Amino acid sequence: MDMTGSRARAEPGRILAVALIAVVVPALGEELIFRALAQPARMDGPRATLWSTASLALFIVWHPVQVWCGLPWADPLFLQPAFLVLAGLLGLLCTVLVHRSGSLWTAVFVHWAVVVAWKAGEPFPAPPGAG
Repeated sequence: MDMTGSRARAEPGRILAVALIAVVVPALGEELIFRALAQPARMDGPRATLWSTASLALFIVWHPVQVWCGLPWADPLFLQPAFLVLAGLLGLLCTVLVHRSGSLWTAVFVHWAVVVAWKAGEPFPAPPGAG
């Protein structure tokens, strides 16, 4: 594996830090907004579909908005169509989990696990002066 310009990806300390931070941002924070607040619990029928669809659309749009607003945790990757498709699939899965299980925590866990797996595999720059 070519790691030119980056250190090893799976440093335990880095993974732990990402795992601890990701519990709050984005997992819990985004799930509270886009699943708990935007989708009234146990709603059925056409209203539930409408609320879920609107919430999912807002969840997808939220990612590039973070970049456009210059938020510190925003990643330019959030502007890529492939990322937005994957974010949409994650949002859809989390929506289904909340509706099927009746619990926000299943969606929080899945969102958290996806973010940790993604960030743990992401290369990051070597320290200044290395290499």
